[in-house]
Amino acid sequence: MRRLFAETKKAFGTLDVLVNNAGVYKFQPLEEITEDEFYREFNINVLGTILATKEAVKHFGPNGGSVINMSSIASAGLPEATIYSGTKGAVDAITRGLATELGPPKIRVNAIAPGGVETSPAGVRNATLKRFQPLIATIASVSCVNSASLNSLRAMS
Repeated sequence: MRRLFAETKKAFGTLDVLVNNAGVYKFQPLEEITEDEFYREFNINVLGTILATKEAVKHFGPNGGSVINMSSIASAGLPEATIYSGTKGAVDAITRGLATELGPPKIRVNAIAPGGVETSPAGVRNATLKRFQPLIATIASVSCVNSASLNSLRAMS
């Protein structure tokens, strides 16, 4: 993780935006859930978001920056998506907490919560980013954070 941000800083001088878009899922009924699957999804979807944000904050310039977390409407809970829904609920909570914590140094933290994206599993991340690129650019350019941001974005999906 450190190398990724060091290379970005070397190439661009400063970091302005972080989009936490890495995510995995496996929809399955409760009786098929394993500890390994639980840790796989939480490590990538939740811990990855935290660690990437922690490192990015060190590289934002004096004018702050913007962190955009990819959530999902699944955070409300979906059948056979217990683990995934839990990870996205955690991303929503992390987003709200960090928006408050990181606001004073001018770092905005927001989430985008899309619905299902119709694409092959290998293309989900690219399709999601492409679809929401204009919204990501808008969020990255706004100058304030408020508690309604997450709910507004969720309503748009």
